[in-house]
Order: sequence, then C-alpha cells, then structure tokens
Amino acid sequence: PEGTYRILCLGASTTEEGPVNDLTYPAILETLLNNRIGANLVDVINCGIPGMNSLKHRMKMADYLALEPDLIVVYNAVNDICHDLFPLWIKNASPLQQRLRESRFACRYFGRYLLPEATQMAADIQNSKISNLAFISRYAREHGVEVAICRFAAPDPQRLSREERGD
Repeated sequence: PEGTYRILCLGASTTEEGPVNDLTYPAILETLLNNRIGANLVDVINCGIPGMNSLKHRMKMADYLALEPDLIVVYNAVNDICHDLFPLWIKNASPLQQRLRESRFACRYFGRYLLPEATQMAADIQNSKISNLAFISRYAREHGVEVAICRFAAPDPQRLSREERGD
C-alpha cells in the first residue's frame, strides 16, 4: 500500500522457520519496526524457503522484485557452505584426510586439518557464494532496491517479551 515500506527477507530455513510464524526473525523485525514507528508502516515479507542457497535466490530475483520491495535482507550461507561446499571439500580431500575422517576422535580433535587450507576455502566461498550475493545486491540496486546482507540474524532473547520467547 501507499506509504508502506516493504522489506523482503531472503534465506532458507533459518529465515522461514520459527516455533510459530510470529517468532520468525522477519515477523519480529516487522513488529519491532512498527512499534518503534508507532504505526503499521512497515511490511516485512518472509521469503525464506528451506533448502535454498544463494544460487537459487539469485535465479529468483525477478520474482522477488515483482513484490516491489524497498529493501531486501539476505541471510543465506548455511546451505551454501554445509550442503554445497563442505561435501565438495570432503570429496576432494587427500586419501589420508578421507581415511582419518572416518574416526570420530580425529574429526573431533583434528577436524580442522581434515579440510582444505583456509585460503582455499575462502577462495571457494568467494568464487561460488560471494559472487551470487554480489549479483543479488547489484541486480536489486539496479532496480532501485536497497540490500542488506546479514551474517547472522537472531533476536536478543533478553530483550524479548515472555510471549515472544514462547514462555
């Protein structure tokens, strides 16, 4: 509606899910902003889809822009790293690293040495995931939409009411 500021929250299950819909971070964001303003002038749409990664969000940008947002908040990396890159790093590990990965002891105490070097992991993240986020940001801005990229989105439990915490 006219005079409403629309925010889209993109992400996967960490965006989409909560104990109940009112306790997802997009719903909490909408409540907090409207309470601060003192009117219902902010509309936050939860576009979280379980299992999504940055590439899939990149492919849906035209759909997201059809919702006419003023701001897009992107909180997406868990699936990119855990389901896309981590299996690749394990697959490409040396035979010794793969063998040691079978040991719970080795994984617990020496797990860092069973992965690629930090520079290789950073390069993989940059080349495949950060490039998707950069595209999302650039594409949205080219269409007049601001973008905020979150590295972690979570409310401070101490600041939530008993109802918001689900007590």
